[in-house]
Amino acid sequence: MTSFDTIQRELFDGANYSPLPTINKPSSPKISGRKYAKISEKARQNQRVNRALKKVGDGTVVKQRAIEDHLEILRNLGCEYMVVTDFDRTYVYGDKIAPPQPAKPKTQRSAPGTFSTHYKPLMEPMKVGDVVSIPFKNELGVSLDPTRLNSAISAYAATHWGAGASSTFVNRKTKAVEVLRKK
Repeated sequence: MTSFDTIQRELFDGANYSPLPTINKPSSPKISGRKYAKISEKARQNQRVNRALKKVGDGTVVKQRAIEDHLEILRNLGCEYMVVTDFDRTYVYGDKIAPPQPAKPKTQRSAPGTFSTHYKPLMEPMKVGDVVSIPFKNELGVSLDPTRLNSAISAYAATHWGAGASSTFVNRKTKAVEVLRKK
């Protein structure tokens, strides 16, 4: 049985023949030369974008690529959008985009201390296992919002007794917030 090398020697009369032909490849991964110049338009566009993004720096490259990928999906779905980024880029697609609404100024619904002066005197002397019912109306007869009162009571209990140390219940029949100190 003859080997592949001996067959090659016989065919080529002992000439130096390499069984694996070498292919000249460019030394760097950059695209160069006529053979490698045929790339898609999308790849060419990505190269331009990458060069532009490298100039930006400071981590916004990843953000911009992610945004552009998601915006391409929106564009393909036929959506219109306007995106303003934290690195001062604005992406707009479509003509029916409404201008951004100005932020409304926040108005305070009740005077500072309205809630705390109502529930603190009832909650400070509480011990573990005590239950207190705090009415929706304060000493002046002003009705307080039950949800906001419950939120303020829960925040006070978590701050002073620890998280999970109390349970609250808004009882609309008796018009009061019931507080149980567990720990």
